[in-house]
Amino acid sequence: MIVRGRALVGNRWLREVDILVDEQGRIGGIGVAGSLKGEVLDYSRPGLVILPGLIDVHVHMRDLEYSYKEDFLSGTAAAAAGGYVVVCDMPNTKPPTNTPRALEMKLRAAGGKAIVDYGLYYGVPPALEGLDDAVGRIVGFKVYPEDLAGRREVVGQLLGYAASRGLPVVFHPEDPSLFTKGPCRPGEERPPEAEASAIRLVGRMLDAAGGARVHITHVSSLAGLGEALALKRRWGRLVTIDVTPHHMLLDNSLYRLNPAMYKVYPPLRERLDCLGLCLAVRDGQVDIVATDHAPHAAEEKAGSYEEALPGYSSLEVAASILLTMVANGLLSLARLVELCSQAPARLIGLEGVLGVIHEGAYASLTVVDLRREWKVDPSAFYSKAKHCPYEGWRLRGRPVATIVRGRVVYDEAGVDLGLRGWGRNVRSLA
Repeated sequence: MIVRGRALVGNRWLREVDILVDEQGRIGGIGVAGSLKGEVLDYSRPGLVILPGLIDVHVHMRDLEYSYKEDFLSGTAAAAAGGYVVVCDMPNTKPPTNTPRALEMKLRAAGGKAIVDYGLYYGVPPALEGLDDAVGRIVGFKVYPEDLAGRREVVGQLLGYAASRGLPVVFHPEDPSLFTKGPCRPGEERPPEAEASAIRLVGRMLDAAGGARVHITHVSSLAGLGEALALKRRWGRLVTIDVTPHHMLLDNSLYRLNPAMYKVYPPLRERLDCLGLCLAVRDGQVDIVATDHAPHAAEEKAGSYEEALPGYSSLEVAASILLTMVANGLLSLARLVELCSQAPARLIGLEGVLGVIHEGAYASLTVVDLRREWKVDPSAFYSKAKHCPYEGWRLRGRPVATIVRGRVVYDEAGVDLGLRGWGRNVRSLA
């Protein structure tokens, strides 16, 4: 099969090419458009660009006892519609993915339903014994605020273990000791200093461990960003950072409109924080943009702020938000690929295998229409969560095809739900 069109090859230039896909779903060669023979998927019309497949390193597919919120079928269908070829699922499910038995349950659920490829994170375990069997099936470990508060010694040991196995440890950086107790305005229960304090603590733990691959996820504030950048300066490529579109573009004034709907952790911050994150993303200080797709049932996002659960459904809009930034000159297309394809592939140990268009890499590709204008309508989402903070936004740029290892899983006819189970654990792709 030949995928034809204007492609970002090697993340250096755009040109009209033929991309040959072999029987293993890898790129067998790249030639000038029209030079290769075979069945052609033609994406050469004006406005279309073929990008290395997008990878989201922070999603919540839910499933198991949270299947009413989302499962691997609906969640990976949402990912496909949003242009993502890989999603990496967090372990705060029910049961939590921090035991061998729970990991097996999650793997069975994903293996029978996933449409796009997936990776799984492992939570802080009750004990480090027995982790060796999990290592070959996970993309890393995840540490939550409650782990930092109550299991710091185990987290320190986990850093050393992960370093010995070449796996990253992802930190949700918030210090519970600085959470506000008692009544306060929405968002102020988790102040920016809680984020900054947690990142300083991660730095001390990293020093004690003698180094490990650490990823600081969903940095939300200038205070947190400053601490994370200081950590990067000290440890170089061992430390990486991601931010979310909502922390870049939504500020805490929105809590006045609908506090429950806009509830998210870390909370939305001041407008100045948003601007600082946008500049850091544009200028190369931030490594990755991740969605933190966190779906909930409708009733869980209703009522009072105190009762509502935190998180947004965003897999189907995140790429288009970034493409809109490209259309408005706020981000380059090459930078978008670094943030959403190349660096994520590096984080999960698949640099050169995914996230790039070159011979030998998997033909996992995202085709976008840079000219497509559309209005966000959550009722049309593939996700079970039909709520979104971007409802009604008019965006410019949209994925029109998602190809996973040579198979078209989404095009303008919709997601091919008959491909449930096509998605593979990315640890099998190396």
